[in-house]
Amino acid sequence: MNLPTLVQIAKGDAYFVEYNQGKLWYELIYQMDNGYSDKLRFPIPVDDAGDGAFVIQMKGINVQRWARKQVELIRQAVDEARMP
Repeated sequence: MNLPTLVQIAKGDAYFVEYNQGKLWYELIYQMDNGYSDKLRFPIPVDDAGDGAFVIQMKGINVQRWARKQVELIRQAVDEARMP
């Protein structure tokens, strides 16, 4: 499984997908090292919005905090699944 690096996340673009149970779900489209594009879906809790606006499209650098958390959760799940 290839997960995005911080640089790939920062250079990507995130698009709003849906709102569900207090979370805004975005899909990040990023460029992999081989030139192909891939996607990562991640949540942003509505409570994190504060006075800010969450828009339909954002640059990857602006959502890096939440995308990075999702990548870490996926890595942990993969590592746990590999354990005997």
